[in-house]
Amino acid sequence: MRGSWASALCLAMAGAATASAAVTVTLDPVASGFIAPILVTHAGDSRLFVVEQGGTVRIVDGGGPGVHTVFLDISTQVFFSGERGLLGMAFHPEWDGTTERRFYVHCVTFGGASGQGISRVSEFQTQVGNPDLADEGSEVVLFSLDQPQGNHNGGMIAFGPEAPERHLYIALGDGGGGNDDDAGHTPVIGNGQDTTNAFGAILRIDVDSPPDSGLNYHIPATNPFAGSGTDVPEIFAWGLRNPYRFSFDRGTGTLLCGDVGQAAWEEVDVISLGDNMGWRNWEGTHDVLGPPIGGTVFPIHEYPHSAGNDTVIGGFVYRGTTYPALVGMYIFGDYGSGRIWALPEIAPGVWSGTSQEIGALGGIDSLLSFGEDSAGEICVCSATGEVFRIRDLTVPAGITLYGTSQ
Repeated sequence: MRGSWASALCLAMAGAATASAAVTVTLDPVASGFIAPILVTHAGDSRLFVVEQGGTVRIVDGGGPGVHTVFLDISTQVFFSGERGLLGMAFHPEWDGTTERRFYVHCVTFGGASGQGISRVSEFQTQVGNPDLADEGSEVVLFSLDQPQGNHNGGMIAFGPEAPERHLYIALGDGGGGNDDDAGHTPVIGNGQDTTNAFGAILRIDVDSPPDSGLNYHIPATNPFAGSGTDVPEIFAWGLRNPYRFSFDRGTGTLLCGDVGQAAWEEVDVISLGDNMGWRNWEGTHDVLGPPIGGTVFPIHEYPHSAGNDTVIGGFVYRGTTYPALVGMYIFGDYGSGRIWALPEIAPGVWSGTSQEIGALGGIDSLLSFGEDSAGEICVCSATGEVFRIRDLTVPAGITLYGTSQ
């Protein structure tokens, strides 16, 4: 493991470059014994669900390392290799285990025209009378997409803030390869800028309204291409490379996404309906494959591939009640370096540190993902099979974190 789970941090005012004091932030162990824990989520109650990339979902039950209740096992269907596997899971916001039992998963399964797998989003239900066990026979496939290469699968799914109808958001990468121009990619502009396919986009579907003809869901009328005869009507926003992890700020409803970069830059985006995030022409704020695209929405934060950084892992805005100093900060990290940062929203819609690191809360080897429990506390998943909660010990309100892991 890299360094200590406790990281000495410096305190600085927003935008300042010098330190004034030191505090301690730790990562508290929650559970261990998992294989590639790729997400932590909840069903609105006290349980924690850990999604394993190989196709299993387990409930943390306090039974010790490796002793966790199996909730769902679709491992025989999941193509677990590299970036492929079981990548996302979300419970219906009204899930109660009785009148509402639906939950959703996003995985890469076997097959496809190129043999590289098929991204699939499915609806399941929990068993009648047993909220701790999925009914694996209840699967309804909602959406599927052949992958031309084995990487850039996106994977996150989450429900947005809309009500009373519930919109499920689905992240899909550009199809893989490099420069968005390999086999299976649209010539010249790439898949990211081709809205006639679903690659490089965040999709939005309505799972509560009566389904549209030939579909198992309804397409929201406000989607930018709803009713189009050419463009994909499920698209919410496009121009993304590999939106592996996104989340909704439970306080404001804002969608924040870590879009994995290619050769030099990683980015954090705020994404709204109809946004074009610029890939493959832009990597962060850098024009790499031109020509520049008018109307591109640029990231709120970017950082370079240096000091071991190489893959952004999108996280969550902290809205828990345990650590007031972290409220409103977007917690995210990097797979390669294991660093975890805090990016504060200093005014409504205004984010600090557009081009600088804001704070390192610790360092772990092969940071795979973040998650939230029902109370809004943030969890961290490591490739070593461990799950942690972020704990702030002494940070007072009104400061910005800045530091590095020890």
